[in-house]
Amino acid sequence: MNLMDRRKRLKFPKMLLVSTFIFMLLPVTNYYLMKEHYSIATTNPIWLFKVMSPIGLFLFFLPFMIAIGLLRVKKWAWWLLLVYSIFLISYNFYSFLNIKDKFHLFNLLQTVFGLSVLVYFLKKDISAPYFKMYPRGWRGEKRYPIQIPFHLEGFRALTKDLSVTGFYATIPNSSFIINQEVPIRMEFGTEVMNIKTGVVRIDPEGTGFAFRDLDKESSCLIEMFVKKWEYEKAFFREGSLKRMS
Repeated sequence: MNLMDRRKRLKFPKMLLVSTFIFMLLPVTNYYLMKEHYSIATTNPIWLFKVMSPIGLFLFFLPFMIAIGLLRVKKWAWWLLLVYSIFLISYNFYSFLNIKDKFHLFNLLQTVFGLSVLVYFLKKDISAPYFKMYPRGWRGEKRYPIQIPFHLEGFRALTKDLSVTGFYATIPNSSFIINQEVPIRMEFGTEVMNIKTGVVRIDPEGTGFAFRDLDKESSCLIEMFVKKWEYEKAFFREGSLKRMS
């Protein structure tokens, strides 16, 4: 089995990694900005603990805590990010309206960053791993609720969703294990394909399969099938809206 073809169980999206890295840097950048803003000559960071309240210290180091929690895929980190981002946006915007200086300008830029991160993490595909009882990673490709028949181990079933890299389906009495190789026969309209797949996800609701060793022709066929389904769905929706109007 080609190990490079196996899908990783936890592959972080690049944007998520960039966001968490910036969150880790916020306490450091805020420290130097506060040092300059309050004209503190010493390079000893202990002064910070003396002039800030316990709540202020907590908020100061909170981005680092959030970043660690997000990288560990913890639900509490997602909720903490939500609360912190809302607070950051509200407080910094209010402060900049009242005091327009370099320090508060940078805080306003943090607000823009916080708003962007908030919108990003509210996306269903990004937030899903933080709320699943059973561990799962992030989907590399968008999945569509396409139901098509496939055959494996002597029985016929339907996919629950499909992408160009794999599909998810309910398999009764499944005894599969992660990374198990499973040959299937799949029906893409009038085209029938024998495909090698690997099990990448198992939970009480179903099993996730990733396509493996697809040649260029097969990949193009699946991609065209998905695009055709998406186009027909959009066309049907547009027609329905016109009839309603």
